[in-house]
Parts: sequence; C-alpha cells; structure tokens
Amino acid sequence: ISGLVTGGHDPGELALALLRIDSDSSLRARLSAGALQAAGSRFSRARFLEQTLALYGQAQAALAARRTHRPAPF
Repeated sequence: ISGLVTGGHDPGELALALLRIDSDSSLRARLSAGALQAAGSRFSRARFLEQTLALYGQAQAALAARRTHRPAPF
C-alpha cells in the first residue's frame, strides 16, 4: 500500500489518518516503501524512454500522413 483513503471532504477524517500515520512507525514504513515502489515503476527511466519513443513515433506517423495528403504545388 502507498496511502490511506479518507472521505473526500472531511478534514476530521484526514486529520485522524495523518495522526495514525504519525503515531504508527510500522504503518509509516509500509506506506513509504509502497510509495517508493509505485513511484519507481511509474516514473522509471525505462518507462520515460518508452513513452518518449512512442510519442516520437506518433509524431513521425502524423507528419508522414500530412505529407502524403498535401495538394500538389502549382
């Protein structure tokens, strides 16, 4: 796990969750480890490179499609 879920607009419930995290070192360690793992998989260099190359591929395909649909110059 990487976090605790609380009610959307209940400041009291949020405060209780924060106090729980503050007072429970074991929970805090589990949340920290879970958050680190989640961030590592979502924002890894490999994933960044994969997404960047995919974006460049899409841009290249769109540019090629535009070039093939241009009217002939006069």
